[in-house]
Amino acid sequence: MPVIYEDEHIVVDERPERRVVLVRRKRTRPETPEVLIEGYQEALGLNTGRHRGWGLVLDMREALGRTDQDFERAMAPLQRHVRRVYARVVLLVATAAGELHSHRIAREQGFGTEVTRDEDEAIALAAGAPEDPVPRSNDRKTT
Repeated sequence: MPVIYEDEHIVVDERPERRVVLVRRKRTRPETPEVLIEGYQEALGLNTGRHRGWGLVLDMREALGRTDQDFERAMAPLQRHVRRVYARVVLLVATAAGELHSHRIAREQGFGTEVTRDEDEAIALAAGAPEDPVPRSNDRKTT
C-alpha cells in the first residue's frame, strides 16, 4: 500500500483497486485540534476532491483518546467535510469503549457511521462490498 502522506500524528495510504483511503492515527496526542486538522486536510486532499466518492477508513486503534468537548467541537467541521467527500466512512477502533465513544459522537453530530474492530471488515465496508453474512466476533452497529 503506497503511503501518500505521513506526519507525526497520522499516516495515510490508499487502496486504489478498492477505492479506499486508510488513515491511521499514531500513538501521539496533538496539543491542539488545529494541528491534527491541518494534517488531515493536507493528507486527504480535502481541497482537491481527489478521492471524492471513495471510501474512507479512519483507524483509531493507536490514537490516544481525546474526549473533551472542546476537541470534539473543533473536529466537527472536518468530520462534516469528510462525509461530503467520501461515499462511506468507517471507524476502526480497538475496544468496546472506543465503539461506544464513536457511536456517541456520530449520534450527537447526526452522522450514520459504521464502526468495527476488524480491519478487513472496515476496508470491505468502505469499499462498498456487500456485508459478510458470517457473524463477526464483534457486533458492528450503525449509528
